Amino acid sequence: MQGSSLVETRRATQTLCKMSPKKALDEKKPAPRDTDKYDFDVAVTVSDVELLAGKLKSPGKGRDALAKSFKQLAKALEAAPQDVAALGCAKDSLPLQLLEHATAANADKELSLYGTLCIVYVMRIYAPDVPYSDEQLKEVFELLLGCWAQLAVTGATGTFEICRATLQTFADVKFYILMLDLEDPDLLARTFATLLRAARPENLQVLEGPLMEVLLGIMEEMDQPSQELCDTMLAALAGAAVPAGAGDSGGKGAAPVPQYTAASQRLAARLLTSRDSVLRGAVQREVLSHVRKSLQDAAAPAAAGSG
Repeated sequence: MQGSSLVETRRATQTLCKMSPKKALDEKKPAPRDTDKYDFDVAVTVSDVELLAGKLKSPGKGRDALAKSFKQLAKALEAAPQDVAALGCAKDSLPLQLLEHATAANADKELSLYGTLCIVYVMRIYAPDVPYSDEQLKEVFELLLGCWAQLAVTGATGTFEICRATLQTFADVKFYILMLDLEDPDLLARTFATLLRAARPENLQVLEGPLMEVLLGIMEEMDQPSQELCDTMLAALAGAAVPAGAGDSGGKGAAPVPQYTAASQRLAARLLTSRDSVLRGAVQREVLSHVRKSLQDAAAPAAAGSG
């Protein structure tokens, strides 16, 4: 009897994996309620991941149906254990599906943000393995920079929470190590600029922890900071305006680039005074270089006049 029961269970599991995602989901449970708001309380369980992933292949009713599937999937992935088996039959196809949807030309802000959140959750489930190639990781990091840029400009609670969740998960699983492995100084400098700009007086209490985790983590792993990174730190310390396009996601409808704030200065100061800061010496040398250049420029007219 036990052998027969095991065979029947396996057959039922195989049937579920082959079943049409829509049919399987409809037979398993009623459709979740629709909503126009960012909602992390949609009733869904981890066992639904593969079924919801199947709906991404053929969203059917267009943009609204896709957004609804993303919201449900984000909730399921957030609750899933750090085990690829939790993805069921979708483990091989889901990472690429999410990246394609999030980077699609017709993806609006909501779809892109939820797609990015789902990607980070999938990467957590796969860790320490990575379901993306280096080129695909670059796309993922560009999505993340666009997402984190919203932390500095958004007034919507739901949008802020999505972006905060991506940052917290990124920090918890130390995904910045993957960023360092790409050996892209420009990407690191833009990451520092984006995260330092994300710190605002009104959100620092919530964001300071994950922001410092990521920025300190990068500093501890890097060998030598680039010139761009030193310039970013100096700009943050001075509270300077960000050059147009610096750290910008480049997406359509992007918000104006905000200036560094007092909260940005606080983070930059903490980074430079942290133990064994590799940035401190580099920034000190950069400051001395600027001082010497200023003195030379000031002395040049005087020397010309005396001649």
